[in-house]
Amino acid sequence: MKESSYKSYDELPLFLNAATVAKVLGVSPSSGYELMHVVVTNSVSLAPPQAAGLAHSVAPPLPTQTLHVCVGGPFFPVLKIGSRLVVPKEQFVEWVSQHTQGGAE
Repeated sequence: MKESSYKSYDELPLFLNAATVAKVLGVSPSSGYELMHVVVTNSVSLAPPQAAGLAHSVAPPLPTQTLHVCVGGPFFPVLKIGSRLVVPKEQFVEWVSQHTQGGAE
């Protein structure tokens, strides 16, 4: 395992890219990139309320919506800005805490 070049969360920038995530975790750049891309791996179509037998709904019919869900990996807090993926520092720290001994799943 590679050693992290960061010694404290205070040293991190406000938003981490894949390379920074990899450095902090002490993994390869490709592993950091993979971790950030595991979030959206499947889509589920949601039918309008009328299709669920809610014909008396007050709201007008809604079009089918697509919800992206996490499949095959733990939730990782990625923010997509255009084609760029970043991780907010505070959410990254929380994710690490939740996925180690001291955190609750």
